[in-house]
Parts: sequence; C-alpha cells; structure tokens
Amino acid sequence: MNTFDKFVSSLKIILYQSRILGLTTLTLSDGRFDKSRIKCAVNILVTISFLFCSSFTMYQLVFVQKNKFIYKTTELIMLITSFSFVASVWISAVVKCDKLSQLFYQMIDFDKNLDRFGITICYEKQRKADVIELIVRHVVLIFIIVYYFVMGVYICQHDIYTEFVRLPLLVIKSAFCHQTIGLISMIKARFLVLNKQMTHLIDPTQRTNAQLQLTTLCKICDLHHNLCRLIRHFNDVFGVLLLVFFGTSFTAIVTSLFYFSAGVQGVEIEWKHLSLSSTYGAFFIGDVFYLCNVCYKTIEEVYLMGDLIHKVQTEEQNSIEEIQMFSLQIANERVEFSAAKFFPIDHSLIFSVSIARSKIGVERDIMNTSKMNEKVFTKFLNGVRLLLVQSQIFGIVTFDYTNKKFQVSRVRCVFSFLAFLFYTSTVSFCVYKTATVTHGPAVIYKTTDILFLVISGTYVGTIWVCAIINNDKLINLLGKLVDFDLKLHINSVPISYDASRRRILLGFLVRYICLTVIIAFYSWYSRVHAKTRVLIADWASVFSMVISSVGCHQMTELVLMIKSRFVILNRQINHLVSYFRKNNIATVAKKPTRFLALNKICALHHHLTKLVKLFNDIFGVVLLFMFGISFVATVLSLFYGAAELQASKVKWLKLVWSLLACLTYTCDMIYVCHVCYETIEEAKKSGELIHKIETEDHDTRDEMEMFSLQIANEEVEFNAAGFFPINFTLLFSVRGAIAVTPSTHDPLTVPLDVNLAAMYQIRKMSDYSKPKEKLSQKFMNSITILLYQSQLMGLVTFGRTLRPSKIRLFWNVLLFTVYAYSIGHCVYTVASFNREMIYKATDVIILVINLVYVSTAWITAITNRDLFVEFLVKVVDFDGKLQTMGIKINYQKSKKRIVLQGLIRWVVLGVLIGNLVAIALWNRAEMIVEIMAYCLLVINSAICHQSVEMIALLRARFFILNKQINQLVQHFYKKNCRNLLQAKNTKQLFALSKICALHHHLSKLVKLFNEVFGVVLLLMFGVSFTVIVITIFYLTVALQSTELVISDIVNPLLSNLTFVFDTIYVCDICYSTIEEVDQFVL
Repeated sequence: MNTFDKFVSSLKIILYQSRILGLTTLTLSDGRFDKSRIKCAVNILVTISFLFCSSFTMYQLVFVQKNKFIYKTTELIMLITSFSFVASVWISAVVKCDKLSQLFYQMIDFDKNLDRFGITICYEKQRKADVIELIVRHVVLIFIIVYYFVMGVYICQHDIYTEFVRLPLLVIKSAFCHQTIGLISMIKARFLVLNKQMTHLIDPTQRTNAQLQLTTLCKICDLHHNLCRLIRHFNDVFGVLLLVFFGTSFTAIVTSLFYFSAGVQGVEIEWKHLSLSSTYGAFFIGDVFYLCNVCYKTIEEVYLMGDLIHKVQTEEQNSIEEIQMFSLQIANERVEFSAAKFFPIDHSLIFSVSIARSKIGVERDIMNTSKMNEKVFTKFLNGVRLLLVQSQIFGIVTFDYTNKKFQVSRVRCVFSFLAFLFYTSTVSFCVYKTATVTHGPAVIYKTTDILFLVISGTYVGTIWVCAIINNDKLINLLGKLVDFDLKLHINSVPISYDASRRRILLGFLVRYICLTVIIAFYSWYSRVHAKTRVLIADWASVFSMVISSVGCHQMTELVLMIKSRFVILNRQINHLVSYFRKNNIATVAKKPTRFLALNKICALHHHLTKLVKLFNDIFGVVLLFMFGISFVATVLSLFYGAAELQASKVKWLKLVWSLLACLTYTCDMIYVCHVCYETIEEAKKSGELIHKIETEDHDTRDEMEMFSLQIANEEVEFNAAGFFPINFTLLFSVRGAIAVTPSTHDPLTVPLDVNLAAMYQIRKMSDYSKPKEKLSQKFMNSITILLYQSQLMGLVTFGRTLRPSKIRLFWNVLLFTVYAYSIGHCVYTVASFNREMIYKATDVIILVINLVYVSTAWITAITNRDLFVEFLVKVVDFDGKLQTMGIKINYQKSKKRIVLQGLIRWVVLGVLIGNLVAIALWNRAEMIVEIMAYCLLVINSAICHQSVEMIALLRARFFILNKQINQLVQHFYKKNCRNLLQAKNTKQLFALSKICALHHHLSKLVKLFNEVFGVVLLLMFGVSFTVIVITIFYLTVALQSTELVISDIVNPLLSNLTFVFDTIYVCDICYSTIEEVDQFVL
C-alpha cells in the first residue's frame, strides 16, 4: 500500500461524511482527488432550496406568528446566522475545492518525505480517533435533535418550520467541526513526529557524528517549514468558514443566555424552556471549546520545537549556525490558526488562555531539573528561599522543593483550594452583612464597599486558582532559570545570588513594615468607629491588601531575576566590544575563555525571551486583576477623600485611612510597571550593543545581523493576559520615567554608569578626532538658526555646544510663570465679559488648552534635554560613518531649507497676526485675550518647525541609504557580480551589511525622536483638532445669524489657518519619511 492509499484510508471517514453532507465536492479517481461537477451542482441547488425554506420561515416568523417583538427579533437573527453558516459551507465546498485538494497533496508529499527519511506515521491511530469522534458526535447529535423536536415542537409548541430550518445548522455544524478538527489533528500529529525526532537528537544516549547530526537538523528544519506552510494553506481554505462558525456560535450562545435569563426572571419559571435553551447553547459551547483547544495545542507543538532546538548539544560550527537559523525561522513564521485573519483561534476566545498549557512539557522539565548541577541549584534555591517560603505560607506557591529539584505538592494545592473556598464564603458573608446592616453609612458608601469587596475577593481568589492551575508552569519557569544559570556556570560567567537574596530580604522588610503600620492604624481606627463599620468586611479588605502585596513581591522578584540575567548578557557583549576594539581580532573564536561567544549570547538571549513569554502565561491574568483592583482602590480612595473634604466637619482620621487603603495598591502598581519597563529596556539593549562590535569578519557580521533580527522579531513585552503591555503608559507618566532614567534608553552611546553630559564630553575629547569635530561644526552650523529660534521660544534648554544652560533653564521657568499668570488673568477677564455662556465656555476651553500645550512644550524641553542632545549626537555619529565611507552630506542645502521655511512662517504669521489685530481693534475686543491667542499661534508654529526639521534630517539620511542601494543594484547589474566582495573596491558603494547597520541606526533615531517629541506632537494634534472644531462651531453660528458680520467669519478662519497647515505638513513629512524607510526594503 503506497503513501497515497494510506493517507486516503486514514481520511476516508471524514471524506465520506463530508461528501454526503456537501462539505466537499472532491472524489477519488485513479489515485488522485478530482472535482465532481455533479456534487457542485447539487450543492448549489441545495443552497438555493435552503434559501427558499429560510425565507419562508422568516416570513412566517415576522407576519404570521404572534410572539413578542423581542422574541421575533432574536429568532430572526438566529435564522439569518444559521442560513449564512450553512450556505457558506456549501458554497465554499464548491469554490475552495481545488485548494482543499492542494492541501491534501501537500500533506501526502510531507508523508512521502518522512518515508524517504525512514520515519513512519501511524495512520491507523488517526482513523480510530476519527471513528470514535464520529460515533460520539452522532450519538450526541441524535439525542439533541430528538430532544429538541420532542421538547420544542410537541411540549413547548414551538414553530415546526423554525425548528426544521435549525436542523441543517446542527448537522452541518457538527460535521464541519469534525472535518476541521480532524485535519488539524493530522497536522498536529506530524508536528509531534518532528518533535519526537528532535527529542531523539537531544538524547545523550543516542549521540551521532557531527555530519549526521547536521543532516538531521536540516531535514527537520525543512519539514517543519513545510508543515507551517500547511497551516497557512489551511487558513486559506477554512478561514472564512471558521469566522462564520464562531459568529454563529456566539449568536447561538448569546441567544440561549438571553432566553435563560428571561425565563429565570419570569413570575413562573418554565423549566422546559430553560432546559431547551441551555441544551442548544451547550451544544455550540462544546464545539467552540474543542476546536479552540485543538488549534491551541497544535500551535504549542509548533513552538515546542523552538525550545527543543536549543537543547541540542554540539560544538560543530555548522550545526550551531543551523540551530540559530532554525530558531529564527520559527520565531519569524509566527504560525497560527486564524478566522480569515480577524483573530487567532486559541483559548483567548473563551477567556481560558491560562488553562490549556498547564501540563505541556512538565515531566520533561522536572526530569531536566533533577539532573541539574546540584551546586548551582542549591545556590539558586538559597537566593529565592525566603520568597518561596513567604509565597507558600500565603498559598500562592503550591509546590515543594528539595536540594535537587522542585516537586508538585498535593497538600499545598489542597491548602490553596480550601483557602479559596473559605475566603469566597467569607467575602459572600461580608457582602450580605454590608448590604443588610441598618446602622451603617449611606447607600452610596454601602455600594462602594460592596463593589470593592467583590473585586478584591475575585482578585484574591484568582491568585489562588492561578497558583493551582499554573503550578507546573511556575516550576518550569524556575527550572529554566536554573538551566540558564547552569549554562553561565559552564562558561565561567559568575552570577551573584547574594545580591538577589539581599534584594528579596529588603523588599520583605519594607513591605511588612508598611503593612504593619497600616494594620495597626486600622486596628485603632476600627475601635473608634466600631458602631458604624462592618468590621469583618473591613478586615477582609485588609487581608486582600496583604495577599496583593505578597503576590506583587513574588512577581516583581521574578521579573528582576530575568532582568539581572539580561544585564549579565549585556555585560558580556560590552566585554566583546572592548576586546574587539583593543585587539582587532577577526573571529569570535579567538576570544578569551572568560567571555561568552556571540552565538552563545544569542542562544541565551532567546532563552530569556522565552522566559518572559512564560512569565506572561503564568501571571498574565493575575496582573490584569491587580491593575483592575489598584484602579478601583485608587478611585474609591479619591472618592472618599473628596467626600470628606466637602463635609461641614472634616474627619481627618477617616481621610487618612482612605488614603492608606490605596497606598499599597498604588505603590505596587507603579513598582510593577517600573521593573517590567526596565527589564524590557535591558532586553532591547542587546540589539543596540551588538552593533558596536567592530569587525570585518563575515561570519561574525552574519551572527550580529542574525542576533539583531532575532531581537527585532521577538517583540518581547510583559503584558496583562494579552490585554495591554505593562509599562509606564499605564500610569500616563512615561515622560517622567524616561526623564529620571536617561541611562536606559540607548546603550549605543550611553554606558550604564555615565550620564549623557559626561558621555558627550568624553566623546568630544577621545572618540571625536579633528575631522569629526569639523563635521560636528558643519552640522551645528546648518541648524543654528533653528536652535536660536527654539531657544528664544523656550523649546531648547542647551547651547550650541550641547551643554546644559542654566540661563535658558531660568528663561523657561520665567516664561512658564508669566504665561500661566497671563492665562489666569485671561480666564478671569473672559468670565467677567457680558456675553453668552456658550461663548465664555469655548474661550475658557481654548485658554486652558493653550496653557497645557505651551507649558508642556516648555517642561518637556527641560525633562527631555538629554534625550534631545543624544538625538543630535547620534545624527552626527551617523554622518561621521558616512564620511568615513566617502559619502558627503550637503549641510548647506539643509541650512537653506531651514532659513526659507523660517522666513515663510514668520511672514505668514506676521500677516495673520496683523489682520487679527486690526479685526480685534475694529471690534474693540479685549486685547489680552487676543494676545494669548497670538502667542499660541507663534509657539505652535515654532514647535512644528522644530519637529519637521528634525524629521527632515532623518528623511535625508534615509534617502542617502536608498541611493547607495540603487547604485549597488546598478553596479551588480552592469558587472554581473555574484557576490558582495566584488563591490568592495568601488569607492562610494557600501557593502550590504554596512548599509543594514546604518539603516538600523536611523531606525533607532526614529524611536528616539518619538521619545523626545511624542507628547508635544500628541498635544499639538489635540489642540489643532480642538481649534478646528471650535472654528467650525463659530462659523456655523455666524452663518446662521440674522446679521452677518464679516469679521466673525474672517477671524476664526485666519486663526485656524496655521493649525490646519501645520497639521497637514507634519503628517506629510512623517509619511514621506516612512515611505523612504519602506523604499529600502523594496
């Protein structure tokens, strides 16, 4: 029996069922799949017939039946979705027939390749699984259909036409799920085969020679890529149908819940109707769960290869390169099952993302942990012992440990579960007591207390439930940390466990001192107000505060462990940079043994990246609830504080307690954001440090580029169950965080222990030779006029030498003080005008936005001063690299552009302000209000000019790189070169690797630009939008008045003109710059 026959025999049951029900129009003939025209015609006729039946049923439902309107609407929606799904399946069977046959042929080709390599697939196992699933599905389906018709038509007196139309939906839906799940299971089985082969390759008892190992790796890599293409082809065939399936299932489930809730709220509960709707919804829920689970587990098998590949032990260079390429291939392919690319199909669709992976790879990791070096494991355990003991006491760690390994503890799991039940019962009792107490506070306070009790109870319960569910994953995380440390130990790289232990002890003491003070204060406060409080409810809230603090301590320490290991890798890269620079070695192989090789650093960095993703998988849901309860606690505390301050007699003790109640939550939220942000910055730092290695060795440069591409594609971030990334944007204070941590932004130019000002002076004295100083002078001369204008407007607080200026700092503070006072006076003046309230309100809004926008521009000029200096220094660095390669930049052209744009702006502003002054004098308006509007126009124009010119600098340099690429293309085309080495002697042609590095340099400058000007640009667009809306409002009012005044039309138009043009100009320059970036790829 050949491979085709074996494959068809395993697929025969699915094909037979699909042909009967019209899910496929393929037939088997002469050892191939053919499209059957008869079946296609039958599908089309059946679809048309079903359309008529559905239309008739809808007519009966709308015009004949006498149900309530809400029930008619829901039934109509359900009929429409039923027809859409069934018709889509039948039409898709005709349209996608050829693509489905191609999918089968690709799977057969894959199996033939496996046979060629001596690997066999158990087709009989797949066929038995299909038979069992088919029997179970048909039994369930027959039961539901009989139950539905008997209960619905004969007992509940439902319309027989409606139930008849639903019958094809139930049958086709079940068959469609069987078909798709069967095909996905076949793909999953083949991934399992590849993972099994990789496991044999890892097994030390089955070591082979280097050449055979490399050959096996290449075969597995090629086969893995083919399977990933199969998943994309599967999405192409079934993507739309899956989208319609999930939409129909969602509609059916929501409709069932609606009927159920309506039935429960009735005067007399009709349990027959409730059981009918529950059965209908459960049938859809089961298939949705099952399909999501199969897709999720298949994708897990795909990415499991990425973990296994790094466990291959080899010293052969070609095998190491193949491993790196394979790992990069898996990371870049980003395989997933999707519903027509609208959303991935996994457990996030049913809010159970944290459950599915609880048992994947646990036995393997426990086995590996038990085999670890006992000395390293003992050191690691001593470093985290205090954290583990604390977590075990509070039930958020449910495993034990010995001197050799971590092991699951059923006793601790039972303890956490009992704690969950006890706490849930206590919170329920507290909610009841708070709601029914008669001598307590007002209803609004009861409501907020109940709200916080429910949220805090849910949060604490989630912590314990996740501790049980993610028990094995946490063991896996700690085991991988020890595995990482073992690899460092093997390569003689030290790691300080004492520092980790001291940090944990310090955090432990600080937290418990703060909690003790808060609990002691509350104990005293509760005695004083015992008559007006439900004490047990308050103590339940205090306990949730303690649990939250312990959980936050555990999560932050794990994040800091990952960060410290990223720091070690970055330190190793810095050692390599220094060693390359001093010794000018050609290959990494000649490095001292105390340094990690570049390829090992790349593999270890990927290892840590996987740990970040595993951390998200373990703590994502807990972090989501933590931020939720922190937000609620902060809002409620502010509510209580505001209510107390507005009372006739302020109760200061209650006010202090309301502030203390949210203190731990707020501090924990800020601390979590800080450590996550710092860790991600440390991870991204490696990609920037790697480009500082100066070498002409092609192998080394290939490794550098591969490492950089790996970091760029991995997109590492901590997130709360995938809902949002965890960084300072959650606190709306990313600007402040960047300002106080300038050393974490770009390690290309800023060492960890040197500030930006010192860095610039060191560069100026050592790294910059006389040609570079001359180049720096040319660059500064080209932007001198722009800097003078920005300094005058308070937008720059450093001099021409890029040094901080106290005079300009004082100038900014003076401008801010005068401007704030003027705005306040304007608000008072506008309030005293004898005008309509709507005009007063709009004027006050414009004045307040004016103050916020302008003051933000001046404040960011101070806080982002070092970042702006860093941006300009990097531009000069880029120009220096171009100069060393024989490429010159026309600074004179840049200077002329700045002068020309500055003249145009000032001339236009002069004309506009002159006209506005004339109109204001003619109307005898209050001049101070108009002056503040003119100031806004001028400062907005200066901000736009500054940001546009900085973007233009980047665009010009992207254009230079694209020009070099075009010259390189023409050179290769004319001389018919086959490799880059032939182009090296050409004077002004870069090697492709150098252009790639320079392009990466500019891309980092774009990100740095966003950090410097991001907030100001955000406010600029916001102010422009507000001004445009208010202008349209004024024009609408003016045009609708009985007496048309020209000045009422001209004045808003002229005020609005500069904002419109500046907004369009900024968008255009940004768009054209990004177009230059994309042109590099083309």
